[in-house]
Amino acid sequence: AVAAVPLLRTAAGPRDRERWAERLKEEYRALIQYVEHNKASDNDWFRLESNAEGTRWSGRCWHIHELLKYEFAIEFEVSVAEGGGEKLLQPLPQCPQLSLCVPPPPPPDPGDVPQHCS
Repeated sequence: AVAAVPLLRTAAGPRDRERWAERLKEEYRALIQYVEHNKASDNDWFRLESNAEGTRWSGRCWHIHELLKYEFAIEFEVSVAEGGGEKLLQPLPQCPQLSLCVPPPPPPDPGDVPQHCS
């Protein structure tokens, strides 16, 4: 299934407006093709949508086990602070069947120590 999805070639993050628009088009094309393939294979298991900027994504995924449907909410953000579009494949804990390319969280700033910790 994943082999049928086109590779994403544009390395860009939300700060790079022109290239980010192209990257977002690639993301949508890949997602649409993946969903179509899943539906054709009778393996439809998630819905996902984003805001206009492509930085906030939400939806639902589900799994049916022993005739019981387990459904989970999905929400994630593409950090605007991410620069070059380097993304890691990370499974979402709520729905282990779903793995998405999302950026890792930025490292904490040593100067941002909460007062109760100092």
